[in-house]
Amino acid sequence: MEFISMGQRQVSYSLEWKGLKFVYSGDTNPNKWFVENAKEADLVIHECYLTIQQFIDIKNYDPERARLVATVVHTPPDACGKLFAMIEPRHAIAYHTFTDFDIAPDTIAAIRKTYDGPLTLAQDMLVWNVSEDAVSVREIVGSDSPLPVDPPTPAGPPDPSERTDLSDWLNAGRLNLNGD
Repeated sequence: MEFISMGQRQVSYSLEWKGLKFVYSGDTNPNKWFVENAKEADLVIHECYLTIQQFIDIKNYDPERARLVATVVHTPPDACGKLFAMIEPRHAIAYHTFTDFDIAPDTIAAIRKTYDGPLTLAQDMLVWNVSEDAVSVREIVGSDSPLPVDPPTPAGPPDPSERTDLSDWLNAGRLNLNGD
């Protein structure tokens, strides 16, 4: 696990496990450290907010404030597309965006001006399954029930051969809050 800190609000995470690489950006504008660390990633998630024009039209920002917020505080869709094109991930995910019928098409069009690879606009209930062979996207079906459904057969004890041990680093950072 690698933590990349680039100053205030510019934080990203790069996780590598079993030959796969996942990189996530904080709510920030693009930066060179993210690009360097996201190369050859299987899954890249980067913040992608509104265009300058959308800030003006939807949020009623004046043009100067719209430019400042869209390009300094956040990543507009066209910049997000350029970033994805530089990184060339196996699959790119734009988050912190709107998937509304009147906003998403403009967001996708702006990203697609420069990036033609696999792309998802993140939204609730989506899951990405990443394997050595493929990255698949699916929508989960949730339940209104707050309790888990009982398994169809007794669960039984866990199979010790399926266990993945925690690293020494993770074990050293554990907090015992159960009083055991």
